[in-house]
Amino acid sequence: MILHPFLLFAGNAHQVIEFYCQALGLTCTFKNTYENSPIKVPSSQKQWILHSELSFNNQPFLMIADVDSTESGNKISLSLNFRNLDEMKQKFQYLSFKGKITKPIERQFWKAHYGELKDQFGVYWMFNCQNKIS
Repeated sequence: MILHPFLLFAGNAHQVIEFYCQALGLTCTFKNTYENSPIKVPSSQKQWILHSELSFNNQPFLMIADVDSTESGNKISLSLNFRNLDEMKQKFQYLSFKGKITKPIERQFWKAHYGELKDQFGVYWMFNCQNKIS
């Protein structure tokens, strides 16, 4: 079994996809709009994303879509685990742009560096980099 997080947004999925691809080095491998489906939507929503797939290292990583009513990023946190602290700090800074750092990256008792943020789209992210702390 494989879990793929699926994030729902209210009309700004195009922007979210572009941002996450840049911030995390992802590739959008599939993107379909409501216009290309049999689902009836108002004309203002025809360009909304019905389904998209973002990949990392040629593996599915994250799904994103627009829906008519939702609280973007509501009730979920996504956890990113790194092996390289510098890479983690870079991604953390990028995702925090126009967002809010809720817990700065700091050394933790479980022998890792850890931080949390809420990005500009309301999605909560946890960052963890396991390392040896002397």
